[in-house]
Amino acid sequence: MEQNLNWHRGYDRRPTEEEEDLPPDKRPWTEYDMMGNKQDRPPYKGLPCGTFCCWGSTCCVCECQWCCGEDNDQCCDVICLGRCERMPVCICCGPQCDDTDCCDCDCCRCCSQPGRSAKVGWQECCSMDCCEKCCAPRYAGCQFICLHITCIGCPAGCENCLCCKEEQLRMDGDCVPIRCNQPASMDNTPGPAVSV
Repeated sequence: MEQNLNWHRGYDRRPTEEEEDLPPDKRPWTEYDMMGNKQDRPPYKGLPCGTFCCWGSTCCVCECQWCCGEDNDQCCDVICLGRCERMPVCICCGPQCDDTDCCDCDCCRCCSQPGRSAKVGWQECCSMDCCEKCCAPRYAGCQFICLHITCIGCPAGCENCLCCKEEQLRMDGDCVPIRCNQPASMDNTPGPAVSV
């Protein structure tokens, strides 16, 4: 179970082949990018709130989103943030614009799958980040009507308390609840033992 959660948290892995083809709002953040290089976390989508309201280090992120629906922040992304690539192809129905076959282009994937897996495995072999995976702060969020609040420094073990659910950071900076009942694709095994 913990290994499955670490998979969803993005540690010690790069995107799977299926995840590489997803638009940023559906692709989870991973410690390594598609080419096997370490990558930073994307900037959070929403209004960052400091420890003392307007100042101090960011402790939570607030954003408006619908209280129901499969993709409850799509409308707010289009209207409030001007992200037109999230708009459905037929304005109010169909797939979103950046999730169509027209956007799929394999021309930039010049490295082979085994080469990228070996690169991640080699970097993880020397990293001592076991404590980070087990004890690092988690993302935990609550939805209050149309306000979604995510605590970005929730202590490990407290991420599923009260109304909060552990969340996963996506590449567009959004945090969404982790659904552990969905099996994680294991074609890119997490952890240092990456197949070559």
